[in-house]
Amino acid sequence: HRLSRPASLAVRRSARQPAGPPFGVHITPGATTAQATVQGPLDASTADRLAARLLSACGGGTVPLTVDLPQVPRLTSAAVRVLYRIKAQLNAHRQELTLRAAPGSPADAALTAAGLRPVRLSTDAGR
Repeated sequence: HRLSRPASLAVRRSARQPAGPPFGVHITPGATTAQATVQGPLDASTADRLAARLLSACGGGTVPLTVDLPQVPRLTSAAVRVLYRIKAQLNAHRQELTLRAAPGSPADAALTAAGLRPVRLSTDAGR
């Protein structure tokens, strides 16, 4: 039997699975380096927006960039590819990319596994 129109599937979110923070990137430009604080999931659905925001923040690679990721509950291979592209763009201009993640967080684990070596944020910050 052939379908005459596309099938529509409904997906229900489990009540036990919290939605988490929405995706967002807050940019703080600086005199010598740009700062980006990222929140929410970093996956295929957010990778293009992440790339655009980070490239804009670092002036296409001409300004060093620090990216804070402690509020990122999921960091997939799509986001890792974006971070490698940003790093390559910065390196082409002899600039640095610094990635900061909370120790043991999903972002820390994904970045470490991908060889991006994050700076681990202190868990004692503010004490």
